[in-house]
Amino acid sequence: MVAYCHRTGQARPTSTERGYRDAGEMLERQGGLVELEAMYDRLMVLVATRPATKVVRTRAGEIEQAYRDFRDAVA
Repeated sequence: MVAYCHRTGQARPTSTERGYRDAGEMLERQGGLVELEAMYDRLMVLVATRPATKVVRTRAGEIEQAYRDFRDAVA
């Protein structure tokens, strides 16, 4: 999500799509991309303490692959 926000600028208060605009406004109220990156880093530290936790990495536009990877992770 962090990379997506940086790459596309979608989660910004100036977006023309309401959902993106609302997400952007919420993100800005919470500290912007800097806080989102810090939150992600804290989450990854927590995940590292949970050996059974599985992380599914995804790539933009590869929805079917993300679903397959998710299914494999929970199987």
